[in-house]
Amino acid sequence: MEISKNKTIANVYGVASPCDITFIEGNRPVDDLKHIFNIKQAMLNGEFISPIIIDKKTKFIVDGQHRFSAACDLWREGHSYLLPVIEHDFTNPLLAAIQYNSKSKKWKTKNYVDAYIADGRQSYKYLQTFCQTHKLLKGGNSGYQYKAAAQLITKSANVKCFNSGLLQITEDLILQAETTYRNLEMIINAVGEERGGMHLIKRDMVLAWVNVQELILSKISIEKFADKMKKHFVCPISENKNLYSAEYLRVLGK
Repeated sequence: MEISKNKTIANVYGVASPCDITFIEGNRPVDDLKHIFNIKQAMLNGEFISPIIIDKKTKFIVDGQHRFSAACDLWREGHSYLLPVIEHDFTNPLLAAIQYNSKSKKWKTKNYVDAYIADGRQSYKYLQTFCQTHKLLKGGNSGYQYKAAAQLITKSANVKCFNSGLLQITEDLILQAETTYRNLEMIINAVGEERGGMHLIKRDMVLAWVNVQELILSKISIEKFADKMKKHFVCPISENKNLYSAEYLRVLGK
């Protein structure tokens, strides 16, 4: 964490009202009302509450959004409460917030996408747009579809770079991904939902197709392969890319 690496903490103090402290655009939404209620009760009971951490210059909350929200509830209700605050000079408050919050309470994939878009990372905007404009990926808000789309576009199973903000997507990769998506769309439509098809593209299906598409399409057109899939495909009992790959190749041999 940034504070532990750089011990030049500017100030430690307490606030008794909201002052100019505010939330960072792109940080995870403060939507856990039960968590806020529990913190509020702890505050009323005089229990120890860890300081919130804010950026010295912007007053953005880097860590402690729910604690701040609980304190604001108390202040609005007329209670006196001194909220402990640590100030620090952060190079990038939003990235620092991701570091703190993703460790204290696991972020969802959508939280990372929203945060990195707010931080101006074009690759994540490309990814979001791709999901929003392709029918079988429109469940991108689930997070699972964001990663399926990322693997489809980058043709890589490595998603570790996803949460760290290092995802690299270009316009050229988007154009290449259109062909892969259309091929998968034809396969899924041919299979039908009753035999393992789905309304959304699954990650293992993406990775399996990426692994074998060059071999399959060197021997047969996508139209003829889709027809074979319609007649012979048997959905694997487990969602595993290797099982999907083996099934694609088995169908090819029919």
